[in-house]
Amino acid sequence: DNPILRMRYSLTVGIAVIIGFALIFMPDKSSRALSSVENHWQQNGSQIEQIDIDALAMKMFDDMASLQIIDVRSASDFEQAHIPFAVNVPYEKLISAQWRKFLSSGEKTNIFYGADSETALKAALLSIELGDNRNAEILKGGFETFNTGLMTFTECCASPDLSSEVIKFRSNARLKLEELAAKASNQPAPVKEVRKVKGGC
Repeated sequence: DNPILRMRYSLTVGIAVIIGFALIFMPDKSSRALSSVENHWQQNGSQIEQIDIDALAMKMFDDMASLQIIDVRSASDFEQAHIPFAVNVPYEKLISAQWRKFLSSGEKTNIFYGADSETALKAALLSIELGDNRNAEILKGGFETFNTGLMTFTECCASPDLSSEVIKFRSNARLKLEELAAKASNQPAPVKEVRKVKGGC
C-alpha cells in the first residue's frame, strides 16, 4: 500500500469533488447574463440606440428584410395587437436556447419593443450578453406609442404639436402598416416553440 499513490488518489478525488460542487453551484451563462442585466441595465443602457416610431416605420417601408422586430410582451398582449412582422419572444423566454439562432443573425438589426422602454432595454442588453447579434435597438416609448401614433392614427385626433408633414406621413404610414399587417398574417412563424412531450413509451 503505497502512501504516495494513496495521497495522489485522495488529492485527485478531492479536486474532482471541488469541481463537482463548483459546477453544481456556479450559475450558468444564462443565469449570469440575466443577473448582470437586472443589476446593471441602468448603467449599461446608454449603449443601446433608441429608435422613434417614425424612423422605425420608414425603415420598415424601405427595407423590412434588414430588420427583426422582437415583441417581448406576453403572448396574450401580442395576440391582441402587435407591430406587423414582429416576433413574440416574451422577456422571460429570451434565455431559451431555441431563440439563439434566430436572434444571432448578424446581417439584420434586432429591434426590441415591449409595453415600455425599460423592458425592451433589458431585453436588448440580455440578448447581447447571451452572445446574440450586437446590432440591437429599442423602440422608444414602447408598443402603445407606436400603436396610437401610427397603427391607429387619425388626423382629427392628432396632437397640435405635430407639424403638417408629420401628420401627412403618419396618415400614409397607417395605410402602409395595414398592408404590411395583411402580408405578415400569411407568413409562417420563424421559430416554433419546442414543447416537451409527456408520457409515451
